[in-house]
Amino acid sequence: MTHHYKGKFVILDGLDGSGKGTCIEGLKEKLTDEGKKVFDLCRYWKDNKKDMDFNELKQYDVVITEEPTHIGIGKVIRDEMIADNGRKYSARATAQAYALDRLVLYSKVILPLLNEGRTIIQSRSVSSSLTYQKLQSEEQGEPLTLNEIVSMGGNIFALDNAPDLLIILSVRDVEKIIPRLKERDKKDNSIFEKLEFQKKLKGYYESEWFREIFEKRGTKLEYVYTDKSIEDSKEQVLKVYNNFMNNN
Repeated sequence: MTHHYKGKFVILDGLDGSGKGTCIEGLKEKLTDEGKKVFDLCRYWKDNKKDMDFNELKQYDVVITEEPTHIGIGKVIRDEMIADNGRKYSARATAQAYALDRLVLYSKVILPLLNEGRTIIQSRSVSSSLTYQKLQSEEQGEPLTLNEIVSMGGNIFALDNAPDLLIILSVRDVEKIIPRLKERDKKDNSIFEKLEFQKKLKGYYESEWFREIFEKRGTKLEYVYTDKSIEDSKEQVLKVYNNFMNNN
């Protein structure tokens, strides 16, 4: 399957604490050093509490994005729905919120930039909903199937515009991510940052059904294991990124 947009769409996803943010920073630094104009939209959202004007965004070669977003629905997801605050939201409600945040992001930012020929590097997307909300529903004993998650409007839209390259970051020993979550500066306070949940999640990301969903849509799926050092993780992701871009 050939993607119909002109740009390149790269997503990094995977376990909490597997190094997505660190590896994206590594890509950002390397691309900047190579003379690319790189804009971190995630930082802009956090600092300004609003979206950036599209005419300004399209001046950049590469734009860094993230799900959930840090504005509108995405902020509600982060601050309320998946926060460890004692309140419980259903997996269905959580999946629907993610799908709506995703629909707005793809419609307003991702697809217009890709159609302009820009490169998007994003942390998380529909790949997260297919794994996290599937497992969340099972853990909470809710009747929410994978097909129902796939069929939500924003998720259909995202899968119809699947990434060119999906890099899944994981670890061979899941227990290693718990100290990382405690030590990192970014405190998500997420209900999902529990060892047993992440162990089961690893199996979902590495499953045949997960691979099939993306590969049949033309996505190149690569796995990077980040058990070693931060520098090793950055180098592995950069190598996967460069190999893909050089061959496509």
